[in-house]
Amino acid sequence: METPQKAPDTAVWYFIGATFMFALGPMVFSAGDPGAWQVAVFVILGMVVMACGVVVFVRERRRRKQTRGR
Repeated sequence: METPQKAPDTAVWYFIGATFMFALGPMVFSAGDPGAWQVAVFVILGMVVMACGVVVFVRERRRRKQTRGR
């Protein structure tokens, strides 16, 4: 008897990466005048990674619903 293979949960890693992006920018670069654009870049990258995570999460949920319905 074989156990059913579970699909890997990759969306959670996108959200963890986005969290580090949001936290790393202000921690590494000062929020003062010269470091403001670097902080903004990290925040924008965090938003992009989070949006990718939402897309992957929706895709994983749809795949689970399809496999559960069979």
